[in-house]
Amino acid sequence: MATITALTPAQIAALPTATIAALTTTEISGMTTDQVAALTSVQMAALTSTETGAFTTTQVPAFSAAGVKGFGSTQIMGFGSAEIAVLTSAQIPALAVAAVAALTTTETAALTTTQVAALTATQVAGLTTSQVAALTTTQVPVLSTGDIKALTTTEVKALTSGQVAVLTTTQVAALSAAQV
Repeated sequence: MATITALTPAQIAALPTATIAALTTTEISGMTTDQVAALTSVQMAALTSTETGAFTTTQVPAFSAAGVKGFGSTQIMGFGSAEIAVLTSAQIPALAVAAVAALTTTETAALTTTQVAALTATQVAGLTTSQVAALTTTQVPVLSTGDIKALTTTEVKALTSGQVAVLTTTQVAALSAAQV
């Protein structure tokens, strides 16, 4: 579809998923931020990791939170650290648990404190033990008490001594007897 750039955001939102899935990486990277913002969750879910990898760091922050809900592990794996770094605090909580769980440990460690603070308790509960262990000592203190309560016993055991040292008193108080 050589004329993708000529379409309005409303026209983009109305495109069938087969058309979205058939876009080339060049067409995807050429979309305007308004066009990208119009993508629906169903359309986003139809993209491959190669296609999501074509989005630029200018386009990624333009995704609507509703659109990001379509991202699963396949779509998020197309992103590199640069694209992950520009996800907004409104987009982060909209990500599926599977998408968050698909982040590499390097990407997890590179999340900003604003991004970590935006994670939901359900997303934190879905982190792998490797991802929990990859959280930096700057990231751990911004986890909410709900996030801390959501950690499994295995995830709590995955915390390093450095991470435990930076837990706030409120976070420590949120741990249950079963977690420790």
